[in-house]
Amino acid sequence: MKICVTVPTRGDHPELLEQLVIDSGVPRHEFIIVRTANVSTPDGVTVIDDFGGLNIHRWWNTGIACAKERGADYVAVLNDDISIEPGAIQELAAIAAKTGSTIATPFKSRRRFKNRLPLRPVLIGSLWLLDLKTELRPDENFHWWYGDDDLDIRARRDFNGIITMPINFEHVHGGEATESSSELEGFVRLDELYFKSKYPLPYFWRILDRKLGGILRHR
Repeated sequence: MKICVTVPTRGDHPELLEQLVIDSGVPRHEFIIVRTANVSTPDGVTVIDDFGGLNIHRWWNTGIACAKERGADYVAVLNDDISIEPGAIQELAAIAAKTGSTIATPFKSRRRFKNRLPLRPVLIGSLWLLDLKTELRPDENFHWWYGDDDLDIRARRDFNGIITMPINFEHVHGGEATESSSELEGFVRLDELYFKSKYPLPYFWRILDRKLGGILRHR
């Protein structure tokens, strides 16, 4: 089984990125960094530059396409500001292969989600793994948010579902980039409108969950 990893970065967390390369357990040349600014990257990795407009879903697709071209069976899509336990990516790939699931992602328990329109998303946008034999890809009509929820819905509804399992990881700087950028906040609002137009019922459920302080999500 061949596994690649792809991570978009603008260079904000070089110390975490280097450790992520080490802990991923994949050969450095199979670690694909989509560089979105002219910054330094870890030695020995594959680097693809994309200095175009801000769109994390396009960056994801760029790395996924590179992994596919290299003949990978699975690609893990990670944020550059997370930490993972060694072996985590291999565990996700193994459980995805065993169950035939399209996506694997961390969760509090092992569970398969398939064949229904989800009201509560489980896909973790900062850490997920994709079976490259399928045609599921991120929707580039989203720019920053909601694209992971869109993948969650399509993986369950149109493909072979999502498998979850407990994985030790930490999103060290989760939400900080969005909260500090008016440009990103603007994209979030646009993404929200697009998601609402595609999935009215899941959107309503997510808004209700937000008002209730997140007690519905991941239950």
